Amino acid sequence: MLLRRVIYRWQVVAAVVLPLWLVVGTAIFGSSAGDTLSLLLFAPLLALGMLAVAGLIFARKSVRSSKAVSWADAGVLLLWHASIVATGLRLPGVSWYGVLIVVAGLAAFWLAVWQLVTETRRRVSGVMDAFTQAAAGAAGSAEHRSPSVDASGPVIVVEEHRP
Repeated sequence: MLLRRVIYRWQVVAAVVLPLWLVVGTAIFGSSAGDTLSLLLFAPLLALGMLAVAGLIFARKSVRSSKAVSWADAGVLLLWHASIVATGLRLPGVSWYGVLIVVAGLAAFWLAVWQLVTETRRRVSGVMDAFTQAAAGAAGSAEHRSPSVDASGPVIVVEEHRP
């Protein structure tokens, strides 16, 4: 649970820190000027993508109430963030890390969308079931309480007249 809570808090910070690390790390650890320039253009898109994924994750009530991401979120986000750090370090096979950044980012996005839709559907279904039960209970109790019309008994009519 501690790891999931740390990742919950880290998401917003990561959206700023990791794109900056990508640009600074590649400049420090030796890359061409063209690579650094292309990363300067790519970093804001990465930051927006990370904020979008974080927003989708924060939109789930279960995440907000527990202040922790799900295990699936934690796994995908750790893979995504680790690939960004590895790209900034310019480790061997750096072009594959770039592919991994894109694939893990898309996986994180669609996982967040899927979990949000699933949780929202479950919550709406629960509310609709509660409404259906309440309506059925109200209709059943109204049938039991409704007076029957009996022509043999006295009928009292109350009228109020105002001047």
